[in-house]
Amino acid sequence: MTNNVQEIPELLGKFKHKTENYVKFHEVDSFQVVHNLNYLLWSEIARVEYCKELGISILSNKNNSSSNAQNEKPFSIYLVRNEINYFNPATFLDNYIIYTRVSKLGWSSITFEHIITKQDGTPLCINQAVEVYVSQEDMRPTEIISDIRNKIIAFEKDDLMISIRLMKKGRYFLLKNILNFASKD
Repeated sequence: MTNNVQEIPELLGKFKHKTENYVKFHEVDSFQVVHNLNYLLWSEIARVEYCKELGISILSNKNNSSSNAQNEKPFSIYLVRNEINYFNPATFLDNYIIYTRVSKLGWSSITFEHIITKQDGTPLCINQAVEVYVSQEDMRPTEIISDIRNKIIAFEKDDLMISIRLMKKGRYFLLKNILNFASKD
């Protein structure tokens, strides 16, 4: 992501998902602007909407469309990193758009990026959040199931960095463009 507000209009072309809403009265503070915590809540709502649109359940044992769904190990999803940069305030009844994308897909992690703008395009903030899939059995990171991984790859296509675990306790291999790489075989 960027800290340069001038780059935001150009970046929006990478975002294929958007969620629209407006500022509610309870979201503004005594200074009559949206309290900074609400931008993080809006981003979380947008991540859930993104997953719903792709047919990804954030509930364990609901993603595998194959007959092996019963064998899928229960998992939890933890937000482990959240970074936000604010540019402009929003006020009561402002319409806003949350643009959402997955920029990196790891072995057990997903990096989401959000750009929140007013309806007129005024940038409000950018947010980057990392979520990790964790086994409910031992509370350790676990591999993202292939059904989820494949849906994200199909949706994001060219603008997705993917890291593949080559060995159980080994190195990671980064692919900038998995679809072009796979088509060369």
